[in-house]
Amino acid sequence: MNLKDILDIEKEKLEKYLIDSYFTEEGWFFENIENNDMKKIYLFYRAAVLDGIIPFSAVTGINIKNMSIKSVFDVTNYAGIKESLVSMSKGFSELLFAPSSDKIKLNSNIMSGVITGAKLVFSDGENEYSSITDP
Repeated sequence: MNLKDILDIEKEKLEKYLIDSYFTEEGWFFENIENNDMKKIYLFYRAAVLDGIIPFSAVTGINIKNMSIKSVFDVTNYAGIKESLVSMSKGFSELLFAPSSDKIKLNSNIMSGVITGAKLVFSDGENEYSSITDP
């Protein structure tokens, strides 16, 4: 989806919307905006974040001894995936695997395209583990 096609609002109108908008801890608010234009801005912003155009970062851990700029990474482009870690973790949270009594270190083959639970197979080198759900 082309972001320019989503945000089809006259420049002057968009500038007014942005000038009249404000941020609080509860979110980003727009005043005196047409519903259709609000939908366009929402779709534009959502696509830009999910496609990695607007970086989205989150705290994933802290290392006090070795704090540096290298510790910060863009969660919308982790390892070049171009999908939000939030949406990936949501997908993984819906996968169910049969229980195991032992700790297992698993690997999977590199995959691309639409990946569902039925296609995703992990291996410990000797055994293969498949999801019993298919989100």
